[in-house]
Amino acid sequence: MANKTGWYAERNRGRCLAVASACIIFIAIAEWYFGPDVGLGFAYLVPLILAAAFLNRLQLISLALVCTALSQLFLPAEPEKWARVAFALGAYILVALIVREMVTYRRAAHAHVDSLGSEIKLLQEAGERTAKVINSCSAGLLLVSESGEIIFSNATAHRIFGVAPGALAGENIAVYLPGLAELQNANGQNNGKITVECEGRRCDGRRFPALVSLSSCDTASGKLFAMVVMDAEAIIAAAPGRRTTMSDQ
Repeated sequence: MANKTGWYAERNRGRCLAVASACIIFIAIAEWYFGPDVGLGFAYLVPLILAAAFLNRLQLISLALVCTALSQLFLPAEPEKWARVAFALGAYILVALIVREMVTYRRAAHAHVDSLGSEIKLLQEAGERTAKVINSCSAGLLLVSESGEIIFSNATAHRIFGVAPGALAGENIAVYLPGLAELQNANGQNNGKITVECEGRRCDGRRFPALVSLSSCDTASGKLFAMVVMDAEAIIAAAPGRRTTMSDQ
């Protein structure tokens, strides 16, 4: 994925370096034309800044040496010339290296953001696929806290208990599976896993035989129970050559 860093994007490398070279030539010609009366040494910062995003440190120092030599080329020899040369060279190198580091960190930040965006998109797609699989399951899936609060339920669970989508969240499982306490005790005696038939209740009070598979796990916030609930009557009614043995009461 391309770095979104404007002019300093890697795709602009050739263009930036070409513009920087043109600037150096233009400034040198301008200094030759105007002579020492017009100081244009500061203008060499422009090509250095343009090139800083695409050259390594050694290349930048070399370019700073070239710009320093050109800035002093048309100036008269004076006792303080070498001090001026050292000051100009130091300023060129410092500015170029600072710009280079800023662009490097900016590119790294954009790459990190792009990477996070891709990971988030993949997680969202995985979540959507998982939700489709869970909601298309023929059995009701429930995640219940130790206190009996329903934390998660799929679409089939809502259909089995006859409630509207999302209505099970926060409800107590004992309303729909009155024998939960017995199931929890049996669960503890069977190494955390058990499958039994018990009484289930729909939201309108009708009762039905429910097949419940229960397992538990310990978490930092307490014990959680995973339940797979099936309507036994619906299974019998759907089986070919068999008839319903129980009716809703």
